[in-house]
Amino acid sequence: MMEKSKGQIALIVLIVSTIALTLGLSLSDRVRTDVSTNADEELLQKAFNAAESGIENEIVDPGGDNYISPDGFSSADVSTEAVIGQMVDFGEFVGADSYAYFWLVGHDANDDIDVSDVYAGDNVDICFNSYDGGMAVYYFGMSGGSYGVIRRVYNVDGATNLVENGIASGTGQGGCSDDYDISIENFDTRDFDTPLLIVIKPLYDGSQFGLASSSGSFPSQGTIIDSTGIVADVSTNLKVYQRWDPSMYMSFLLEGLSAETSITSE
Repeated sequence: MMEKSKGQIALIVLIVSTIALTLGLSLSDRVRTDVSTNADEELLQKAFNAAESGIENEIVDPGGDNYISPDGFSSADVSTEAVIGQMVDFGEFVGADSYAYFWLVGHDANDDIDVSDVYAGDNVDICFNSYDGGMAVYYFGMSGGSYGVIRRVYNVDGATNLVENGIASGTGQGGCSDDYDISIENFDTRDFDTPLLIVIKPLYDGSQFGLASSSGSFPSQGTIIDSTGIVADVSTNLKVYQRWDPSMYMSFLLEGLSAETSITSE
């Protein structure tokens, strides 16, 4: 009887020991997994920081070397590319009463307008995705040494219909990429001798906007800085658009954006 009891106790101890060992191994695996995950997150954050530093380094010293951190532990491969071509698309959502802008004139090394580099086409396609609301399009240009602006207002009824100042306007995808389902086709750019800028203001709702052409390439809109941060075998990529800033021309832009009719300004 005593031997039977001792045998049962030994069996119970063995079972408990086995369960404890199993739980211990499971906990050990969990701890190792968590440590590995946390280590990866830390490396990803460091790679992200390196990519940001690469962009900052390029802004301060354009065309400089790739970035290497002071401790040599992280680095960033940096490249730049002009935003140019027959389709200009920044891939950003523009909310209601905000602005999207696209240059029809180039800029020189001092960021000043270069009237020798202008869009040569007669029209453009303004690309967007349908929404319920409206759209104001401001076209800035220069003729005879005077700045001018022409404003056109559209109602967008959420599908494929546009109405410009009460008159139906032609729509379609035009020269836009597949990222867009509608455009204002053949927006006329012949009103000025020197086309400068198109500014789009969505009303009541927003969309992503782009500009397309079937008759010529647009001047540079600025530069894309592409930076890939690298730490050990972990990497992350960032892209930043450095666009030509229209704020230096706000004296005539603000007048045009607030005017109820077309205006010209010396």
